[in-house]
Amino acid sequence: MFIALGEVLAATAAFYQDLGQPPDPHIAKRLQYLAEHRLAVLWSDLAHMRNDLADRHQDHPQRRACTAEVGPDEREASAACACPPPPPRLTTSPVAAPAAPTPAPPRR
Repeated sequence: MFIALGEVLAATAAFYQDLGQPPDPHIAKRLQYLAEHRLAVLWSDLAHMRNDLADRHQDHPQRRACTAEVGPDEREASAACACPPPPPRLTTSPVAAPAAPTPAPPRR
């Protein structure tokens, strides 16, 4: 994801560079800076957080124990019991389409 975002920022910077308005070179430089320097910081921070969570080796306090058997067509056990089930959806009735406006009388 960060690679794609960096590519988008770099392409946008190149686009701004050629627009020709006085603030455009500054915006292009800022976008290039974000792509080259700030994304690496975000990636590093998120990687450290992920590694910290992975190293804990403990269950989430809100997660229930999985007692279900995983079928052969399921990808992994966590797919069966990873999280509490989502709340039930509210049923709604379909919304009627708005009526067509009445045409205005012809002008005289």
